[in-house]
Amino acid sequence: MNSKVLLATSGLFLLSAPSVTVAQQTDLFARDRNVAVTQRGRPELEALGIRAGTMMVYPKLQGDVGYDSYVRFTPSVDVESDWSRHALRATAEAGFTRYTDLTDENSETWKVGASGRVDVQRETQLTGGADYARLFEPRTASNTPQAIADPIEYDARSGYVGVAHAFNRLRATGRFDIVELDYDDGRSIGGAVVDQDDRDQTTYETLARLDYAISPATALFGRVSWNDRQFDDAGSLRTPNRDSSGFNAIVGANFELSNLVRGEAGVGYLQQEYDNPLYGELSGLSANARLEYFASPLLTLGLTGDRSVGDSGIVGTAGFLNTTLQVTADYELRRNIILGARLGRTVEEFDTIDRENARVFGTLRATYLMNRRFGLTAAYDYESRESDGLNAINDFTANRVLVSLVAQY
Repeated sequence: MNSKVLLATSGLFLLSAPSVTVAQQTDLFARDRNVAVTQRGRPELEALGIRAGTMMVYPKLQGDVGYDSYVRFTPSVDVESDWSRHALRATAEAGFTRYTDLTDENSETWKVGASGRVDVQRETQLTGGADYARLFEPRTASNTPQAIADPIEYDARSGYVGVAHAFNRLRATGRFDIVELDYDDGRSIGGAVVDQDDRDQTTYETLARLDYAISPATALFGRVSWNDRQFDDAGSLRTPNRDSSGFNAIVGANFELSNLVRGEAGVGYLQQEYDNPLYGELSGLSANARLEYFASPLLTLGLTGDRSVGDSGIVGTAGFLNTTLQVTADYELRRNIILGARLGRTVEEFDTIDRENARVFGTLRATYLMNRRFGLTAAYDYESRESDGLNAINDFTANRVLVSLVAQY
């Protein structure tokens, strides 16, 4: 049974994903000598859930209050299998945000999803899943239109299938993903329609990865992913079609050095080539890293980094190179009091226009787990953006304070 601990998610960096993780096939690829603070089991504080045959149901309600006069309620329910082999999970979530003054910022979001794993045999697993969500684009997003009256609303649909097989010192993994984004038209401050049809798109991505264990604690890997991005709109003089295809190839190592450090790091090359010659191509160094340092049983430090290609919704450009670096710290002050912090920086380098955005973000968080039913989180978020170049956009600094109460069964 998966542990369920009362940790608020809004504005934080404890992420939930609908996909089911592929189980470790052999000890050669296990990286479990230590457990991070946020992943540690706390049986006396975990939700009991409601048994429904061989399934467990976990209902939850989160309420947030922000200092800039808004409230948000997020009811959700997870249904998970309690089987010795195979796994199945379904989730549903809704969000309702209301502002006391800025009523144009009010929003309703929802998300449903399901995922599963079939254990064909001890060394072979098949996985699959699908999500459907109704979301809003943050006003701080670099590719959202400027000077709009309301945040842009869109539908996101995704699905994937995967396979993993381990034999001797090798482990092979394959996965195919499809993501569809469908944007609603926006409205300018003057009331005019801001067309977003040219942003509707479908992305297909295929990934192949091979790991070779040179010891029980270290494995070398090679990973290649190919993508094809197709936009529904044929384009116009204002916004030529942005169809493209590309790849990202990385080689690196997955490791666990004693009980102190574990993670994965790799470098390689990426390229995204656009069908329209006006956009040319984006290419360069590719990198990905995820490291954890267990300074003590009560303190976990983390480092993540990534360089990838993003799609742009801005007139005159099709995409940008996105480079992100982030450090995190989680400290268990008491068994039921968890402190956390993160600090990161993202740089966006746009093609065909003279613009570079640099964003700095950070969070301080304190979570008090009252019991297995209730938890309380207080968080402070910081975000700033500096934009340089002839086509620079507005700079901003945002400070947010959030208090969240979570109730679950």
